[in-house]
Amino acid sequence: MAVAADGTVYVTDSGNHRVQRFTADGEPLGAWGSGGTLDGQFSMPTGIAVVPDGSVYVADEHNNRIQRFAADGDFLGKWGERADAADWLGYDMQDIAVGPEGHILVTQSRLVYVFDAAGRGLCRWSAQSSSQSTQQALAVAPDNVVYVADGLEVRMFTLAGDYLGGWEHKSTQLAVAPDGTLYMLTDSGVQHLSATGEILGQWGSPGVGDGQFSDPVAIALGPDDAVYVLDGRRVQRFTTAGDFRGSWQPPMFELKSIAVAPDGTLYVAGGVLDSFLRPALLRYTPAGEPLGRWKRETGTGCGSGYTQILPLGRMAGWL
Repeated sequence: MAVAADGTVYVTDSGNHRVQRFTADGEPLGAWGSGGTLDGQFSMPTGIAVVPDGSVYVADEHNNRIQRFAADGDFLGKWGERADAADWLGYDMQDIAVGPEGHILVTQSRLVYVFDAAGRGLCRWSAQSSSQSTQQALAVAPDNVVYVADGLEVRMFTLAGDYLGGWEHKSTQLAVAPDGTLYMLTDSGVQHLSATGEILGQWGSPGVGDGQFSDPVAIALGPDDAVYVLDGRRVQRFTTAGDFRGSWQPPMFELKSIAVAPDGTLYVAGGVLDSFLRPALLRYTPAGEPLGRWKRETGTGCGSGYTQILPLGRMAGWL
């Protein structure tokens, strides 16, 4: 899931091999893509990112490529296929990130690929650490420092792949603040780290009370200096200093990811348990007031997408 500067929401619908597009209010603006290998088609699209000019980049995992689209879904280009030789991405693309100057970074196994906004390959380098994990998360700081987290270590690189240092950390959930500091999840809390891994602050303890954590799975930063954590089936909100500012429980069976729009609006993605697990996407104010939701009601396949808008009046009796 990605949110553009104008509030438009993009969701990769992997099971149906397409991308869906919505207004900030959840009104569908259309979808594009189908199963296949042609331009604009997908095979299990995963990561998605939007750059400042509004272009949309999609990690087309099983086709081993990145595809670039205009905001309305018009195909603009692709790269990473086997025919691209050195820029061939291969299987197991895991994360995609956009740098402050528009660079596109993709992780694939233990490699990081760096492209310019037009898809020209700039470099490819190994982020391999002493860990044997192939799961890697990416983040790019305002000064173009690249952070790669694999669940055992966080490693720092330049865009060209020069190693800058690192430290041990068991999380792959990290968010970079505008000042270049990091916020990362631990098993039972949040750590605020300097750009080089020095602990500047931390909060949280095991439990289910306010400010405690039982199963933290995702973290995001808001433009109002808020820190949001998906913890089990609830969203907790903190200041950047760790002061608890409230929580709420979305009507979902499981919570997966969270994104914050430039105006502070939150989008929470997860699943609701009906006759089977259905994907759902909910929208909230920064204080947790519900603004709308949508979930899959029609279509075929286990990932048929977020196609049915459900009015706010049905929120209370949803589950």
